Amino acid sequence: MQDVSQNKKLLRIECKKLRTDMSRDEKKKADTLIQGFACELIFGLSVKQVLCYVSSSDIEVRTIDIINELLLKGIQVVVPKSIPDVCSLEFYSINGLDSLKRGFYNILEPDTDICQPAKFIDGAVCIVPGLAFDRKGRRLGFGKGYYDRFLTHGKFIKVGLCYDCCLYGEIPHNEYDSVMDYIITEKGGIDL
Repeated sequence: MQDVSQNKKLLRIECKKLRTDMSRDEKKKADTLIQGFACELIFGLSVKQVLCYVSSSDIEVRTIDIINELLLKGIQVVVPKSIPDVCSLEFYSINGLDSLKRGFYNILEPDTDICQPAKFIDGAVCIVPGLAFDRKGRRLGFGKGYYDRFLTHGKFIKVGLCYDCCLYGEIPHNEYDSVMDYIITEKGGIDL
């Protein structure tokens, strides 16, 4: 177990560097392509609800445009609020980006004064952040376990967003790590 933990730590460092080394133009182009592939997949699945993280840093795949596109198409979008004391997530429905405010970690989160707690629909898409993924659908998160814990509580179609430079043949993993149904990079989608 220690080897897996240490290998994950080293891979996180490597992937953060790969992402910070991307030029602003490279990242913008990749984000636009990923957004297009993600929306194409979601519209093709004809889902009524999408759970989506709100991108917060320069190393995450940008999701703001995905959220806007889904809302324009009338798809219910629910976004997470971090509960840091227990490293868990609560999701709330939003009507637009003006339903968000800065929360813990300085991340945009639902304003719980105006947003309603989400009622999950089986078969909803959950767009999952990650630093790296492998071609078997395994995910390397940011290390706190928020999404791995959350994903055990529902029947979601799990979609990982990732830059191609952080897509590996195999990544270190253990039994607690979530496995995706799809991975999307700027080069297209992978159906697992």
